[in-house]
Amino acid sequence: MSRQTLQAAIAHHQAGRLEEAKAIYRAIVAEDRNNPDAIHLLALVLHQTGDDAQAIPLFNRAMMLAPATPAYPANFAELWRKQGIWPNAIECYRKVLRLAPSDWKIHHLLAEALTKLGKFEEAEAEFRRVIQARPRDPNAWSGLAEALRRGGKVNESVDAARQGVAINPNHVDCLLALGWGLIRQGKPAEGLLALDHALRIHPGEAKLVWYRAWGRLLMGDYERGWPDYEARWHDPELRQSFRRPFSQPQWRGEDIRGKTVLIHAEQGLGDTLQFARYAPLLADRGAKVVLEAQAELVSLLRRSMPQVEVIQTGQPLPAFDLHVSMLSLPLAFGTTLQTVPATVPYLTVDPYAIERWRAKLAGLSGLKVGVVWAGRRTHLNDRNRSVRLERLAPLAQVPGVTFLSLQMGDAADQMRELPAGMHLIDMRSELTDFDASAGLVSALDLVISVDTAIVHLCGALARPVWAMIQFDPDFRWMLAREDSPWYPTVRLLRQPTFGDWDTVAHRAAEELGKLTAM
Repeated sequence: MSRQTLQAAIAHHQAGRLEEAKAIYRAIVAEDRNNPDAIHLLALVLHQTGDDAQAIPLFNRAMMLAPATPAYPANFAELWRKQGIWPNAIECYRKVLRLAPSDWKIHHLLAEALTKLGKFEEAEAEFRRVIQARPRDPNAWSGLAEALRRGGKVNESVDAARQGVAINPNHVDCLLALGWGLIRQGKPAEGLLALDHALRIHPGEAKLVWYRAWGRLLMGDYERGWPDYEARWHDPELRQSFRRPFSQPQWRGEDIRGKTVLIHAEQGLGDTLQFARYAPLLADRGAKVVLEAQAELVSLLRRSMPQVEVIQTGQPLPAFDLHVSMLSLPLAFGTTLQTVPATVPYLTVDPYAIERWRAKLAGLSGLKVGVVWAGRRTHLNDRNRSVRLERLAPLAQVPGVTFLSLQMGDAADQMRELPAGMHLIDMRSELTDFDASAGLVSALDLVISVDTAIVHLCGALARPVWAMIQFDPDFRWMLAREDSPWYPTVRLLRQPTFGDWDTVAHRAAEELGKLTAM
């Protein structure tokens, strides 16, 4: 077919008449299977009409036929970006840059993809290349701020965001990065000023409201924080992580007598342990309550809440009238800092299990202290909340203590090289689920743990636990306090600065020494 025919197809394509363009591209490719432009454009229009399965081999063929054309891998990268397949997108961006090394838009997109993939140092380097070429680009400064913050460089992130705001005081992404960074710095009041400014420019923007929720909850402003926290249902990225596709309406606190309501797990195991406390309270209001929870928690929750029907996540659900997610319960109950339902224990351990554990541990001398130094690696904040076992070496110097590892997962392998003087009993084989863990912690004198589910388990069982908390904590731990309104038996040992686990470890050792001396 003639060049004019291809141009006619392109005109349809540019005018948004995608089906007409697609038909002509197909005809051209049928006649000339080695026409890279037509093959690439057919791949592009197939992607734009939602047929990625057919588009992918055509993009690959176009790049094979014309490897020196940067537009082909650039458009192919867009397909992978929209699918969230970041390694493939990065590979395509790198192909473009080998052909067009000064394409700063592609450098920026590559940096964003590296951030999404968790390669924060590489992303930082890419953003800095863009800024060196385009120092007045606030988009590059906001991207750099995000990569720095997610890479644990919060102070540098705030500096980058300030640079972007200085260039454009109304740049929403820079204001968001600045507000969120200030909140992570422990300056929520300042952070909220930046977020409120951004919200005046884009009223109701869900991600801005979500970050404002964190700032307000950190400050203990539950009256305004919990309503803001509902913004997670309205931001596409957040909604994809949290929302369940129920046709029934969400329960928002109205009269529930005679109705069946489903409470469903939304985030991690610790969240379920913390907010399951509301299920019996909902039953007390006259509702039939179905609680859907992760498999590891089902046995423990069934024993603890006989008035609630507990279903394992993924199993068929009974009929219900309304649903509510775990982290929407505080809002539905109108929870304020003064009305947190903190009566503990609200979980129940098999008493025979406690006796069995006490018998097993009877031969151990001194205080019996459980230790957990890392959470699940899949947690988005794990690099900041977890610590390597070697950093807890000061605990080994405390006499009169027997340490038991409650650590699960890959981090437990760190016990192969224990800190000098530390004797640690590995309990992994005994901890088959949280029911087993509940029995063990109920027989211990104390648990020392980073911010992971075991803290919530101990708190819900009214067992003494010291939580080692990162400088920029989860909102539930608030700021500058050593206790928790959610758990009377939890003591918070906080980092004084970002990443300073050494001070935390020495503080824990000092306080533990006081206990052994009593």
